Amino acid sequence: MSASKPSQSQKTSRIAMTAEDQDAVHGADEVALALEQLQADKKTPAFVKILFNHMLTVQQELNVVLAKNQELQEQVANLREENGALKAALAEAGIVSSAAQFPDVILLLPAI
Repeated sequence: MSASKPSQSQKTSRIAMTAEDQDAVHGADEVALALEQLQADKKTPAFVKILFNHMLTVQQELNVVLAKNQELQEQVANLREENGALKAALAEAGIVSSAAQFPDVILLLPAI
């Protein structure tokens, strides 16, 4: 049986994934395989191995930072929404309380 021929279950799982998901999985697998080959190759200079390991570490740290940034952006959006609701409630409460304190002011305004 050929290893390159996908089974029916593999075909089904590939259909369920978006093209972007497939690219990400393929990319990660290919990079991992390439790094393994690079580390195993005796001809690869040590500085190249060090540089690739450093780039991988930086990429992983960047992914953590990007995830945290996304989380913080969601928190900011939620807080802005809450702030807007509180401002609206405060403005409404201010209108109601000022109308109760000064009922004559409303009567003095000309009707348009």
